[in-house]
Amino acid sequence: MRHAILALFTLVLTACSQSPAEVEVSNATLYLHPVDGRPSAVYFTLENTGDESDIFLSVEVAGAERGEIHTTEDQNGIAKMIRLPLLEIPGNSVVSFERGSYHVMAFGMPDTVKVGDSVTVSLSFEKTGIVKTTALVKALGS
Repeated sequence: MRHAILALFTLVLTACSQSPAEVEVSNATLYLHPVDGRPSAVYFTLENTGDESDIFLSVEVAGAERGEIHTTEDQNGIAKMIRLPLLEIPGNSVVSFERGSYHVMAFGMPDTVKVGDSVTVSLSFEKTGIVKTTALVKALGS
């Protein structure tokens, strides 16, 4: 009995010592597609400074009709974009959203958004909540 109580006490202490998920966003850039009607790409870095994982649920890009979380997969030598309904961000990790990997697609960007502008990007996480960042608008390919 004494060992069971000690084991339970150790388990409770371990659980209490884990820090909750806390996701931060940095280095956000929106690459504006030069052809009207084509989606733009948003790249950034996510850092979860907590011990617990978090779930990236959705994204909104100011002015866009919709934002989607994507990844790129090689399928028989051809790069294919795959829409992700959500993405787990492990505890104590850094996840890069970059060309050829995870990224956000911003569909229906208005023609009023120009290179050199900034747009607000709002990322929604299960535990962290909504995190807003500012993305610098650059030309695709720059």
